[in-house]
Order: sequence, then structure tokens, then C-alpha cells
Amino acid sequence: MKTLQQCLEELATERPLQPDEYLDPKTGLPRCKRCHSPRRIRKSLFGRERLLPIACKCQQNGDSSGKKNTKKQEK
Repeated sequence: MKTLQQCLEELATERPLQPDEYLDPKTGLPRCKRCHSPRRIRKSLFGRERLLPIACKCQQNGDSSGKKNTKKQEK
């Protein structure tokens, strides 16, 4: 069984930029090309700074196309 620290090590491993990501020049962290929200954050855990993956806004909304959902209003 893995410890919490081992699981975090796996989660925080570096990965290449995805085709739908770019590096923010100010923070150096990956951001989504569609919604421009962060895809990773810096957190201090177990005495070390780690880059942890997070869901961007369009991933949180389940919007794989990156377009805003529009609802038709019924009249």
C-alpha cells in the first residue's frame, strides 16, 4: 500500500504541456488555451513545494469544446 506522500509524488510529477495548454509567462504554470484558467497550482506539502494538477474552468463545467454553453429560452 502506498503512503500519502508516495501518492503525492506520483501526482506532482512533471508532465509535458498538452496541446490545449500554454505556459503563463508570469507564473510559468500551464493554463488552458480555451478558458485561460490554470491547470496546475503550487502548494507546499510535506515541507516541499509541489505542482499539483487542477481542473480548469471548462473542465469543471464539462465543456470539452471550450465554447460557452447557451440555453434556449422557452417562450
